[in-house]
This record gives sequence, structure tokens and C-alpha cells, in this order.
Amino acid sequence: MKKIGIITITRNQNYGNKLQNYAVQEFINKLGYETETILNSTKKGFNTPISFLSKIKKINPFYIFKVIQVRLKNRFHIKNSKDKLFSSIFWVKKNRDEISKTIKDRVNAFHTFSKRHIVQSTFTISLNDLKLSELNKFTYFVCGSDQVWNPNYPQTSNIDFLQFTEQSKRIAFSPSFGVSEIPESKKSIYSKWLNEIPYLSVRENQGAKIIKDLTGRDATVLVDPTLLLNKKEWMCLVKKPDMTIPKKYILTYFLGNQKKEYYSFIHKAAKENDCIVINLNDIHEIESYKVDPSGFLYLINNSFLVCTDSFHGMVFSIIFKKEFVAFDRVEDGKSMGSRVETLLNKFDLEGRHFNILKRHKKMVSTDFSHIIEIIKNEQNRTFNYFSEIFKMKY
Repeated sequence: MKKIGIITITRNQNYGNKLQNYAVQEFINKLGYETETILNSTKKGFNTPISFLSKIKKINPFYIFKVIQVRLKNRFHIKNSKDKLFSSIFWVKKNRDEISKTIKDRVNAFHTFSKRHIVQSTFTISLNDLKLSELNKFTYFVCGSDQVWNPNYPQTSNIDFLQFTEQSKRIAFSPSFGVSEIPESKKSIYSKWLNEIPYLSVRENQGAKIIKDLTGRDATVLVDPTLLLNKKEWMCLVKKPDMTIPKKYILTYFLGNQKKEYYSFIHKAAKENDCIVINLNDIHEIESYKVDPSGFLYLINNSFLVCTDSFHGMVFSIIFKKEFVAFDRVEDGKSMGSRVETLLNKFDLEGRHFNILKRHKKMVSTDFSHIIEIIKNEQNRTFNYFSEIFKMKY
């Protein structure tokens, strides 16, 4: 049987990342191909090296302040607007051992999930060690989904654009840039690498625009692979996490800053609906921080309401037909809203955005009756995309 290698982000503990990886695997398996996710250990790709920073910029007070700010936030787990520096330092010092154990438990939980559910390569590649003898055994490679083309991620490299193999083997499967525009310093290399991928698809409309602007080519906009599996298929992965779970709860899953107005909105909704709030991605909540992807699915499926700035938090709310509120996400001052905008527009769910819902005095319920037909149409579009590549009939 022909084998396809999956190139995606493999070195983090992110729910959406692991579940989209699983979805890509399962979808391609349905096409009659074997799949294997290639472990990639690249830490420093083509991100702007320090030599590109002028001496003036390096001594710029704003730049120095930004570096210090980022390091403090990472060291003392300062994530949200309500997290104050001195209280965070005190909390970290007081709970140092427990925090260390919790982080290790989380890493182990994700590792165990991957070993059980994702077929991974027995070898690891990197920008400096491609192991071409192993890679030459694959018939095709797909890059995606997830933000494999994000120019701000330090690990992004030409591996993510499949430069290590001949062009006829390169397929882009719903990758995301994660940004609205490519930095000027990287436009030239992006243009070259994108032009050398014969089968181009992306996850967002803005991604298609970026490709059009850089190459003049039209890329197919496909849904995220997680939407290619139905609820029944996802329920096979659902597992109740080992934690205290209230009977009625609001689940929050924020990858960016949970602003004060977000916090106020969520806790007001919790009070009005007699709910407990579970903050899934906040290390201050030790139990929930250790939850693996199977537990993530369980918590969404059994929630009263999901509040999230995560693309995949919204996706699984849609799949499980759960009430949700979509919040804007900003990283380092850069908006990551194009993905959310495309998703909500695709499913006619613009009304689930926080900026609209906050105007209402009561939580507005969602009509999911049209969702199944939209998903089915998008699944057919994805099958057609691959049928042209593999010359198959469905």
C-alpha cells in the first residue's frame, strides 16, 4: 500500500494540533493510503536571525522592555490581564514543585495520546538532519493542517513547505498561516516555496489571499480536517478526565489573553446560569491543566457553554453542537482573527462572536440545524480536491 507522510507541528501540547493531526491521518486512511506523521525536531527554522536586528533596534528601550516582558510572563505563568506580577511570582514560588510535576504530567498525557492514536515515524528529522533515505520511501507528503506556515513561529522552516522532496510529491492540506499578512522580509522566500507546491489548499480565505498576492495562484480553501470526521467518529476518542467535574459548568479555553471584559462576561454568564467555570488552559487550575486531548473532547461535549479564542475550541463546539462564544485572539499585538472569521462565516454563525453577544442581556441560543449539510458539502469538496490529485473516483 502507498504511504503518505504527514508534516505538521509535532512538538507541543496543543489540543487542536493533536486532534487535527489525528483527523488528517484518519481522512487519508479512508482514501486507501497508509499514513505516518513525521516527527520534526526543528527548533530554529528560517525565522529572522539575530543578525537581521540592527544594533539600534537591539538597544531600543521598547524592544528591551518587550523581551523582558515576554520572559517574565513565561517564567511566572502570567497569561491574562488579571494576572499581576507580584502575586504571580509569589504563587510560582509557593507552588514550584507542584507546577513542575503538573507540566510533566501534561507532557506525558499528550505523549501517551499520540502513541495510542497517531502513527508516528520511528525516526526524527530536523532542518540539519533530514534522513532522506527514510523520507524517500513515501509516495506523497502533505503539509498541514494547523499553523505550519506561521512566519512568527521560530520552528517554521522549508520542511513545512516540503522542500526536501520532489515537487510531484508535495500536497498542502488545509495549512494555516495564522496571520493576516507575511512580513516583508519573508515574502520572497514564501513566494518561492509556495510556487513549488503543485497542489495548494489553505484553511482560511485570508490564506488564499496571501498566496494570490505572493504567487498569483488560486489556492483552494478547505475546512479544517477535524470537520471531516463526524461526531460519532470523534466520540470514539472521548474519555472522562481524572478530575473533579461539576454537574453544570462553563468551559473556557483561551490560548491568548483572557481580557478583563472577557472575564466579566464569562463570570456573569456563570452566575446567571448557576455554573462553575473550568479554565482548561490555565496552569493555576492544576487538575484541568493535565487533561489530554480525549479529556478535552469530553469537557466540550458535556459543557453548558464553551468560551474560547481557540479555532479548534470553536470547531469542536460546532461538531458537538454546543453553545459557544468566540473571542478575538491576539498574539504579540498581531490579530489571529482571520481563521475565526472564516469559520464563523462558513457556518453562518457570526452571531456567536463576543462582540455581538455582549450586546444582549441574555445568552442567545444557537441554531445548529444547518450545520450537517454545510459539513457534508465541505467534505465533498475535500474529497474532490484529493480525487484530482490521486486520480480517483468516489
